Amino acid sequence: KVLKFKIPLMKNAAKPLVSALGMGGVLFILTRLTGLFSFGRLVNGGVTLFLVFVGIGVYGVLMLFTGGVTKQELQDISPRLYGKIPSGIRKYMK
Repeated sequence: KVLKFKIPLMKNAAKPLVSALGMGGVLFILTRLTGLFSFGRLVNGGVTLFLVFVGIGVYGVLMLFTGGVTKQELQDISPRLYGKIPSGIRKYMK
């Protein structure tokens, strides 16, 4: 109110929400698939760590596809980071 600046909450929250739901769906399916097998504690820890990294990757890719993170934002952070994104994903970025 003081700055007379409104932030559109639904517009800014929709893309991360869609990405989070997609990540949750993928991880839910993978968790169910890995739950079919009986592993020891050490292997379960490794599977959990693997699923965390898969979740990070899925969320990141979905944020790039939905436009939650733009090409300009990535280039502002680090041009090298933008260069490491596969060209198949880069062509869909906004």
